[in-house]
Amino acid sequence: MKKIFTGVFLTLCLFGCKKDIDSTSGTEVKVKKEFDIQLWEKLSPNGGELQMIVNSIDSQACADTRLDYYVSIIDTKVMVTLKSFMIPTNCTGPKARTSDTLLLGRLQNGVYKLSINLKDAVLNNGSLTVTNGFYSADLQSEHGFKMDAKQLMRIPANTIWGYINYDVASTQRANLFVDSLKAISQPTYLTNGQYGHFTVSNEVLTLPVNASKTFFFRYEGTDEKLEKLMQYFRFNHTTLNMKVFSQTGKQY
Repeated sequence: MKKIFTGVFLTLCLFGCKKDIDSTSGTEVKVKKEFDIQLWEKLSPNGGELQMIVNSIDSQACADTRLDYYVSIIDTKVMVTLKSFMIPTNCTGPKARTSDTLLLGRLQNGVYKLSINLKDAVLNNGSLTVTNGFYSADLQSEHGFKMDAKQLMRIPANTIWGYINYDVASTQRANLFVDSLKAISQPTYLTNGQYGHFTVSNEVLTLPVNASKTFFFRYEGTDEKLEKLMQYFRFNHTTLNMKVFSQTGKQY
């Protein structure tokens, strides 16, 4: 694979660079922001695993361009190094933004020293806090990247959520579905915040898809019971379009 190093790896650049102040040295650093980093929790029956989704801000040579990176976790130190873009030999098609998922894994609760570095030239230090309720990154600088949401709420165990789309004529059927789901679940409370898979504000859940109605509950029943409920409504009420997700990573 051919590697190409962009201006993100220069501590000084000549044009179009954002000025930042290095918090440790007090010197002005000019680094173009090339990456958009998002905290994400990969859901599974064995518990959540922390990931970083790294998207290039600018389009790269082709859709198959990948990011060369390195992740090191030793005791309470987490180091992420973004090295270079790797352009495949057969780079065809239109330019596109790259997207890579960096796995940090199933971290124990605590406070970690966090560094997000660009090659070996640009260093960004801070901390990463892991609790049962959230992940939180506190960085002294963001040279070469941006991280808009620095706190990611964790989805509590046994939580299910989802959406239903329907037309006005199907409102009664849609309410019947939500009531049936409620009957086998329990009400639950979610703290306001960004959960990655959804956001919550004042007990209203918002998904990254259009939805006539959203919902969330605590569900401690079996998969079979939930699957039968979904099958019944999909077979008998074809005007409804619904989907349910679980904290274990399953979709119904």
